[in-house]
Amino acid sequence: MKTLIEIFRNTPPGNACLILTKNVLSVVYGESFDDKIDEKMDITTKDFEVQLHPFPSKIAEENGIEGAPSIYINRKLKIYGVISPEEIKGLIEKAKPVKIGIIITKTPNANEDVENILAIGEEALKVGNQVELFLISDGVWVGKRGNTLTEKRLLNLINDGCKVKASRMHLKACGLNKEKLVDGVTISDEPYEDLVDLVMEQWGKVVIF
Repeated sequence: MKTLIEIFRNTPPGNACLILTKNVLSVVYGESFDDKIDEKMDITTKDFEVQLHPFPSKIAEENGIEGAPSIYINRKLKIYGVISPEEIKGLIEKAKPVKIGIIITKTPNANEDVENILAIGEEALKVGNQVELFLISDGVWVGKRGNTLTEKRLLNLINDGCKVKASRMHLKACGLNKEKLVDGVTISDEPYEDLVDLVMEQWGKVVIF
């Protein structure tokens, strides 16, 4: 996943804004950056996406940016003023996306906690993290098509990049199959083996509900 760095600059950008931009681009390219940067020039590389925004502006207001020059890393860390390339590297490391695994074991029926845990997944995606849901036991009901409590929220999560997997053995026990699931939910034939791999090797954080 690319690191998103948003730079907010006065219009026209003053010296401090230009220095901060050069320091960010020096980190992005791994070498001193001296090209002209007084114009808007969004950049995408293998590891980074850099966006230049004016301040004040609607996008600055929407993201709670209160001054310029400033940078916003992965929609997690806001830093104001001019900072060095080394400081920027440290902040990028601190703001790296986390892969969050959410294991749901409870039915959503009349259970607000299930809706709350899905809301947590939505917020995690908004700030650049990766989210995966694993449905086991009564949690497979969360993936059922037509469930007014969870279907819309689950579809939104899937459309935003969340992976959702349900245990085949528990689906069978509940009388559910692939045709009865929300589009995008995949099935695990070996749920416990898959969970061990995900928890031990792939997920950075785990939430069990």
